[in-house]
Amino acid sequence: MLSVSWGKPEEILAGCTLFIIMDVDDKEFEFPLLKWRATELGAACTDVYLSVTHVVSVSARPGTEGRWLAEHHNTFSVHPQWIYAAYYLWSRQAEKDSFPLWTQLLFL
Repeated sequence: MLSVSWGKPEEILAGCTLFIIMDVDDKEFEFPLLKWRATELGAACTDVYLSVTHVVSVSARPGTEGRWLAEHHNTFSVHPQWIYAAYYLWSRQAEKDSFPLWTQLLFL
C-alpha cells in the first residue's frame, strides 16, 4: 500500500541546503526550474558552499566538481531526479537508497 504524506509542501525538503552544480553535459535538466521546485519544497539553494547538506549534480565521473565537493565535505551527492521525485511524490526520498551518484559509475 502506498503511503502518502499530505503535509505542507514547503516542509518536504525543509532543512536541506542544496548546492546545484551544472556540469558541461547537463542539457536535459532545466536548472532554474529545478531550483524553483526545490525552494517550493522548502530547501534552500545556495551558490556558496557553506553548511551545504546536498550536492546536486548529474555527473558521477571522477574528478568532477560536484563529486569532489560531496566526498571532501561528507555531504549527500544526489541526482536532480531526487528533487523531482520529492516534488511529484510529495515526500522526501532516501538519498542513499534511490538517488546516489556513485551508482551511475556502473554505466559510464
